[in-house]
This record gives sequence, C-alpha cells and structure tokens, in this order.
Amino acid sequence: MRRGQLSPEEFERIVLDASAWEQTADALLGAAQPMRDSVAIFMKELRQNRWPDDQQRHNVQVYFMLCAYALENLFKARLVQTNRPALERKLQHRPGTLPKLLASHDLVNLAVRAGMKHFADEERFVFERLSAASFCDGRYPDQRTTSDFG
Repeated sequence: MRRGQLSPEEFERIVLDASAWEQTADALLGAAQPMRDSVAIFMKELRQNRWPDDQQRHNVQVYFMLCAYALENLFKARLVQTNRPALERKLQHRPGTLPKLLASHDLVNLAVRAGMKHFADEERFVFERLSAASFCDGRYPDQRTTSDFG
C-alpha cells in the first residue's frame, strides 16, 4: 500500500461513520462563512440595478457551492445512519469504492433517499439550484456547456 493510501478497512470505517460526514459538513460551512456577506452585497447591487463585479459574483457562487456540499454531506450522514447494513454489503462487495447511494450530488434525490421526502418537496427549488451550484458554479469560470444556461 502506498503512503497516504487508505486500506479498504479504514475506508469503510470512515464511509460508515455518520459523524465524519457531519464533521465534513461543519468544515464546509466554516469555509463558507467568510463569504456570507458577499450574498447580501450581491443582492443589494442587483436591487440597485447594478450588476455586481466578477469577483463578487464568483464569491457568491463559491459560497453556494460550499453550502451545497455541506447539505449533501448532512444527507449522506443520514443515509449512513439509516442504510448501514446495505452500505456494509456494498463495501464488502466492492472494497475501497464509495457505494452509489453515497456518490450522488443530487440534493433532491439525496433528501428523498434519506427519508425526507416532504422536506425535499418543500425545498425542491432551493435544492435544485444548490445542486447546480455544486455541479459547476464556483468550480468553473462559467457554465460547462451552453446547454447549462437556463
């Protein structure tokens, strides 16, 4: 095993530890916190019919990307809590590989699978926008393809 590489057993221990997912969510929210004011400034600029500068827009995109990642990790913590036996079987079958259930970035789907369908239905619009933010906003200077617009 190369230095720094996890053994399949250590990988499984971490993947099946709901608190590890929660701690990662906390770290992501901590990283997003300094950018929170950027959202208010961005909205103020828009309300005054001014287009915010590129740096301000990018800060807002990164803020929402980090928030999306944090929410994703919280849903995955819940999935680990409620689906542990099935996840253990998947990890035994494919050691060292993240089970498909935990590989999704679709917040609506993750919320539903985590047993929060009502929440997912109520917040669908927000979850869809945050999922889009985690997919490309903040990661790339613009959308990945022209079809990503709209």
